[in-house]
This record gives sequence, C-alpha cells and structure tokens, in this order.
Amino acid sequence: MKAPCPPPHPLARVPAPRTRPQKTPSPACWTISTVGDPRRPQGVHYPLAAVLAMVVCAMSGSGHDTATAAVEWAHRADDALLMRLGLRFDPVTGRVPVPTERTVADVLKHLDTHTIAAAGAAHAEAIAACARPAPARQTPDDVPEREHRRTLRRPAAAEGSRWIRLAADGKAMRGSRRSNGTRTGVFHLCRHSDGVITAAEPIGAKHTETAAFIRALDRLEAADCLITADALHTVKAHASYLHRRGAHYLFYVKANRARLHERLARLPWRQVAWAHDEGWQRNRDRFERRRVKVLAADGLGLAFPHAAQVLLIERRTRRIGAARTAKTTVFAVTDLPAHKARPAELADCLRGHWRVEAVHHIRDVTWREDARRARTGMLPAVLGCLADIARQALTAAGWANLASGRRAHTDPDKALQLHRIPRISTSPP
Repeated sequence: MKAPCPPPHPLARVPAPRTRPQKTPSPACWTISTVGDPRRPQGVHYPLAAVLAMVVCAMSGSGHDTATAAVEWAHRADDALLMRLGLRFDPVTGRVPVPTERTVADVLKHLDTHTIAAAGAAHAEAIAACARPAPARQTPDDVPEREHRRTLRRPAAAEGSRWIRLAADGKAMRGSRRSNGTRTGVFHLCRHSDGVITAAEPIGAKHTETAAFIRALDRLEAADCLITADALHTVKAHASYLHRRGAHYLFYVKANRARLHERLARLPWRQVAWAHDEGWQRNRDRFERRRVKVLAADGLGLAFPHAAQVLLIERRTRRIGAARTAKTTVFAVTDLPAHKARPAELADCLRGHWRVEAVHHIRDVTWREDARRARTGMLPAVLGCLADIARQALTAAGWANLASGRRAHTDPDKALQLHRIPRISTSPP
C-alpha cells in the first residue's frame, strides 16, 4: 500500500534543500527549510525539517528541555500527529518511525545556529501576524494569570521607528563542556521590541565574545541598526566597525575601560541638569527611579571613535517596606548626535538592552538550559536556538508568562496548533 504524502510543514514552506543553502538566503525563504542538511542524500530516513519541528514542538510543552525528552515526546504521540510533523509512514511496519536520540543528536550537532535563528525570527513574525489579542487579565486560552495582569498594567515602551534596536550579549552554557574543559558559548543579537533572537554566533574555544561580535553582525544587514552592548564591547574596533556598516552604537562604560571611565567620571556632571527623569515607578517588589544627564562629546578629548554624546545614568531603587534607597551610577557613550536621539530615547534604549539578559534568564530557568549535559559539536547551541523558537512562538501568541504557556501546551496537539501546523485529512493506513 502506498503511504500517503504528508502536507508541507508551515515551518518549511519550501522543500528542504539537499545541499547547503546560499550564504545569504532571500528574506522570503527565511524559514526552517533554509537550514541546510549536512547529511548525504543517500539513506536519509528522517527529513531535517521534520526533526527540527519535532524538537521545537516538544520544547513548547512543559518538561521537554533536551533531545532525549523530545524523542520521548514523539514516542508518546500518535502516528497522525507525527505525519503532521513531516515524518514518513513506513508501510512495512505499519507505523511512523521516530528517530532515536543518537540520530537527533548526530543531525543537530552539525547545523548552523545563525540560519536557525533567522528561521525562528521569521516564524515568530508569522505567528504574531495571525495571533488574536489576548483577553484582558487572561491568558490566550482564557485562564486568569497574575503575570498577564502585570504586563497589561506595565506602560508600553516608546519604540522608535527610525532604527532597529538590537541588544548584543553572549551566553555561556554552564552544563556543557568541550573536550578541553571549556564551556560552550553563543553570542546573541536580540531585538528590544519582542525579544526575538536575530543572530546566534557560536563562540569558539580559542575565541572570545568580542570576536563573535563582528562575526555575528557580518551576517546581518546592519544599516540603520542601533546596537546596544555592555562594557565588554566598548572597544574602538567595534565602534569603527559599526560606523563603516552604517549602524549606530550605544555602549556602557565601566571600570574595565579604565581611561575612558575615569575621563567620564571627571566631567562636571554636577553642573549639568537632568535631561530625562522617569520618576518613581513600581516594578514588582520595589520602586525604581531612573534619571539621565547628557553632554556633547565634542571637545571632551575622549579619544573614542565617532563619539557624539556621553550619558550619566542614575538608578535609585527602594524595596517595598524598606527605608533605605540604593543608588547606582553608570556611564554610556553613543555616536548619535543630539538632533537624532533625544535623552528620553537614549534612556529607553539603555533600559531595553536588558531584554537580552531577560531572554538568557528565561532560557536558564524556564527551559533549564544550564542543566543540560549536551556536549557534542554544536548540539548545545542548536538546542538553545530551537528553545528560542518555542519561546518566541509563545510570546508572539500572546503569552506573558512563558512557564504558564508551556504548561498550556503539554498536549502535543496544542503544541502543533501553536506553530500553525495544519491537520491532515488522511489518516495512516
């Protein structure tokens, strides 16, 4: 009996290529099918798009954070659901075979993290375009949830339309180990607006996070982007590189850049009025107040490439019920002149940079990334990218509390509905 042909997968709108894709695929093809299959065409039993969709759908539900858990999730699913993922029916055994953990690991460890991140960004945008607005005070499946109520009360950030804001930061996977004992690391570029990872560059064993900064941006269209980064990336080479690419920078300056930090600390800040004051705002269990002072960089002798403005950011916090107030003061430098970036915009960009830190925290806590023991090749980094696809899909669908969203998609059929995987009319024979 001839096996029915499963419909095309939404995450793979075009057939998966048998060879490596071009280095710069067209934006219309930035789906999971653009991830090149490193295997030879002979003897391939499990399509790459089906394996990736299986892992992503498994990670969308609670309790499935590793390749082993994804395989167990697939074994507990029925044949019709596996065919919706793109797995093929075997007429000899009368079942839809599921790849083993060894097969999944051998496939994932050779994949390109940047291509997977680009596919995940396109997938999140497709889900957000057709997602219905969540009801007030309730999750998308009409369940009252505290975090969702907090999100609705939180004031919306004033997102500027003139630049694409990207936060740059690296992440070490504490549970993974290379053969030389070092940890696997990935450098991320994350959008401020929605937390979508647009680039994921592996950090080699003999390389640093600063080297991955340029490699990640080399694979993106950086023109008209505003890159925010912590003090580790406040180096002249990065500032000059972004200027050549037509991008802008907003870097924190701390004690690791001793000369620049000392020069900024000696400026007559007491004679400068506050350019922006957010006022006291409640954030969970504390009150916060952020204020910003801005000075033009001309004539200050900073010796930092293309610097146009310098900032002093003061943050005061007070715990609810406490009398003491803690104060933190940091400096920042940007190449944006005053007529292009107002102090309120710069303050919003600096605050939005911590979106990438929040994403890394979610990966560690909700998806238990640091508890994974995957260590072969690119497997730890690729599993993190696939978890990002699940996280971004839940966020695009309207889930403010991602842990609650994962619990709501423990049922495999709901996980496939989340990723817009259609039902098929034919059932396995």
